[in-house]
Amino acid sequence: MPRRKKTIQDGGNTLRTESELHRQNPASESGKVGWFVDPRVVGLVKSQVENVTRINQRRAQFVGTAIELFSRNGYHATTVKEIAEAAGVSPGLIYQYVTDKEDILFLALQLIVHTNKLVIPAATQGLSDPVDRFIAAFEAYCRVFDANRSACLLTYRESKSLHRHHLDAIKNMEMETNKMIIDCVTDCIEQGYFRNLNVEIFVYQTIMIAHTWALKYWRLGKITDIDEYIRLNADALMNIALTREGWSRYLDRVRTENADGKSKAGSLEKKTGKAGPFRTPQQTGTVAFGTGG
Repeated sequence: MPRRKKTIQDGGNTLRTESELHRQNPASESGKVGWFVDPRVVGLVKSQVENVTRINQRRAQFVGTAIELFSRNGYHATTVKEIAEAAGVSPGLIYQYVTDKEDILFLALQLIVHTNKLVIPAATQGLSDPVDRFIAAFEAYCRVFDANRSACLLTYRESKSLHRHHLDAIKNMEMETNKMIIDCVTDCIEQGYFRNLNVEIFVYQTIMIAHTWALKYWRLGKITDIDEYIRLNADALMNIALTREGWSRYLDRVRTENADGKSKAGSLEKKTGKAGPFRTPQQTGTVAFGTGG
C-alpha cells in the first residue's frame, strides 16, 4: 500500500498481551492516560484519524494483537494482513493509524518503557524514606515486566529491526525511566543509607533483575513466583548497597511489616529469623562488602 501523508495525532490505551488478559496488569490504572501520549510517539507515528479517543482504541486493538503475532511468528514473517485478521479489522483501517509495519513494532516495543514511566512515579508517590522509594520503584519495575513478558521478549528479539530514529526514541525513553531509579539511589547515597557506589551500574543491575524474570520465566516461573522473586532480589540489592545506618532503618522497616503481616520489602526474616540470605552488618560487625558508611 502506498504511503500517504499523515496528520500527527496523540493517542494511546492500555495494552496487554492475550496471555495476560486474565492477570492484573499493575499499570492498568494508567490506561486512562494512554500508551501513545509520549511526544516522541506522537511525532514518529502519524495518523490520518483526528479523533484521539478512536486512535487510542484502534492502536491498542491491533498493537496488542501484533505483540502476540510478532512473539509467536517473528516480526518479519508476520504481515499487516495477518495482524488485521487477528484483530478483527481490515488492513486499510490499520494504515489509517500507522504508516507501515515498523510503526506497529515501535508502538509495541515502547509499551514497557512507557508503562514504567507511568507506574514508577505512582509507586513511589508519598514515600519520604529514600530506601522505601527505591524498593517501591524496583517492585513496580519487576511487576511491569511480569505483566508484559511477551513484550519484553519481543524487545530483545526485534529491536534490531527498527530504524535508527525509532530505536533512538526507545533508548531515550529507557534512559528517562532509568533516571527515576537513579534519583532514588542518589537520594539513598546522599542521606547515608547507601554506600558510595557507581549509581548507573547499580541501576542496571536492578533493572536487569526485572528483565531476567521475563527472559527466563520458562524456568523461574516453575520454581518461584513474582512475589518471592522480588523479595529475594530486594534483599540481594540491599546487601550490595546498604550502609550501617541503612541496614538499621531497613531492618526496622522489615520487622514492622512482618509484624503487620504485610511483608513486601523483601526479607527472609519471616521464615528464618534472619535479615536476608546474606549476613548483615549486625551479624558480621562490618558493613556490606566491607565498605564504610
